[in-house]
Amino acid sequence: MSYIYNANGFIHEENNLRYEDFTLCYGPVHKDEITEAYFHKDTKSIAEAAFERCCNLEVVGSGDHICTMHQKAFMDCESLKLVNLNVEVIGPRAFENSGYGDGIKFRLAYTRKIYTNAFKNTKIKELRLPKTVEFIYPFAFQDATFDDTRFFIPPKVLKIGEDAFKNTNLTDIYLPDSCIDVGNLFDKQYNFKIHMSKELFDKLGLIANENIVIDKDPISLESLLDRYTFKQLNDKRLKEEKIIETDKENDAAKML
Repeated sequence: MSYIYNANGFIHEENNLRYEDFTLCYGPVHKDEITEAYFHKDTKSIAEAAFERCCNLEVVGSGDHICTMHQKAFMDCESLKLVNLNVEVIGPRAFENSGYGDGIKFRLAYTRKIYTNAFKNTKIKELRLPKTVEFIYPFAFQDATFDDTRFFIPPKVLKIGEDAFKNTNLTDIYLPDSCIDVGNLFDKQYNFKIHMSKELFDKLGLIANENIVIDKDPISLESLLDRYTFKQLNDKRLKEEKIIETDKENDAAKML
């Protein structure tokens, strides 16, 4: 069943019944009945634990701006597949333990802050953080699993909290020049490569190590975010790397 959520609760699409329980959000409707949830244009926030343990919820969407997603809003939603939201703040543990089927495709806009454990132990099929993100709080992505193991930090991010990417399967993280604090991202416990410009390296006062990659021709994250999904970007890079390797092999063959 699909439901529309607004300041008065849910409107059942089939018979237009109104449920007035705003605090619980799902009112008298049993959580297991909800497979899709769409938010009315006047919705200003998603309440704490609003859809927690809605085990059959697969799709979440909104048409207009939402100010805040409170903590545990979609925690333990194991069947969740698509989240298409305009949300300024993603609260603590908002998607913790969710997406354990095929993973979740996230389509987010207007997001500025991602709080502690927001994506803890979340299975992420695709996540394209919007260019508006400024703060990623400690443990935000702890234990998360990514289909795309390259993670691009948006171009306006100022601070990344301690252990924001602890125990993930990421192989590469790309930092923008806007960063002024990246927590313990360079700790030896992490195995991922961290890509940045020489300017950022100098600004942060870093000491070179094997995990830091200085990009001679830094990626224009803003233009890439406009043009590609992360999967498309990944495919493009792999294709380019293959072409480069092929050219090297051909050049070597000519020299023989």
